[in-house]
Amino acid sequence: MYSIQGITAELKAAGTEQNVISGECKNSLLEMAQSPHMAFGIWEGTRGTWRSTWESWEFFTVLSGSGTLTDGEGHVHELVAGASVWIAEGSTGVWKVEKTLRKSYVIPVEESK
Repeated sequence: MYSIQGITAELKAAGTEQNVISGECKNSLLEMAQSPHMAFGIWEGTRGTWRSTWESWEFFTVLSGSGTLTDGEGHVHELVAGASVWIAEGSTGVWKVEKTLRKSYVIPVEESK
């Protein structure tokens, strides 16, 4: 068993988002755990706008901050504390972070062959 206070946990700088449209878009990360099939962690991104493509699915819950995620079909998803989002494999979207956004996430992990 492993637990943290996701809102106050210390994260490590992980770099800058790719496909930046505007802003700094720096991110930080804490990889909490990994099973043979999934990875769990906390991610944080600073203000800015960038495009993303998901090679696999993702499920996340916003812990703090605010912004929007506009999916490839043009639907705008509000990102505020408590919002949960599931993203299908192959999806595209545009993030717009207005206030540093922190989320907990679950993503699949490919098995080693």
